[in-house]
Amino acid sequence: IPMNFKRVLLLLFICSTCLLAQSRPGVVTSRIVTSIDILGLGSVSKDSLPPITSYKSKLGRRANEQDVYDDLNHLYLTGYFKKVDVYSNVASQSMGLEFIVKENSIINSIIISGNVSLKATSIKAMLQSKPQQVLNTKHLAEDKLKIERYYSDNGFTLTSIDSIFLDSNRNLVITIVEGYVGDIHLNGLKKPLSSSLFTRDFATKKGASFNSISIRRDRERLLKSGYFSDVSSPRFPPNPDSPD
Repeated sequence: IPMNFKRVLLLLFICSTCLLAQSRPGVVTSRIVTSIDILGLGSVSKDSLPPITSYKSKLGRRANEQDVYDDLNHLYLTGYFKKVDVYSNVASQSMGLEFIVKENSIINSIIISGNVSLKATSIKAMLQSKPQQVLNTKHLAEDKLKIERYYSDNGFTLTSIDSIFLDSNRNLVITIVEGYVGDIHLNGLKKPLSSSLFTRDFATKKGASFNSISIRRDRERLLKSGYFSDVSSPRFPPNPDSPD
């Protein structure tokens, strides 16, 4: 059995290697590159793409398969395209490289859901992704970080992006999950003091979105009340509903 298992692994490795080789562009390396063109552009402007002069493939030089492969990846990683192919347009002693691109869908509108503490208009304003523009996967990744940083800078440190996707109507849907306060307990109180005596004036409320700035101010309020010699930072018991 161990022998058969090793043979299966070897066969899988060989097959995947073959597929990888087939996915690389077939380039006639004996020809001089006389032109480099990008075909299939519609809504994406050439000005938003890396200039041809930045490509590893150079005009007046012989084509190199690795260079063409790197140029193809470089173009794909701009984030504007769902597919990029390359073809050789061969003449007698020369060759034109033609990169054929297929653009991502155009964003119809942007829908922000799950936001409770911060306005959707403020979130949309900071995004690189815009309605009536081609979806850019690189911009999406940067937009995700911007939203999370915006929430964190405003104290909502338990907020995360649950999902970002383009729906069937080409609406870019961004779903935000804001961590919330399940309950508030003050430990160490002695009668006649009670939690409600202090928490009723807290900025932090049960069921509200978790905000580290509000919690810090509530802790300072407790210290200034004169009842306590020390107030610890809040502790967070594990959430029984959490999958972790």
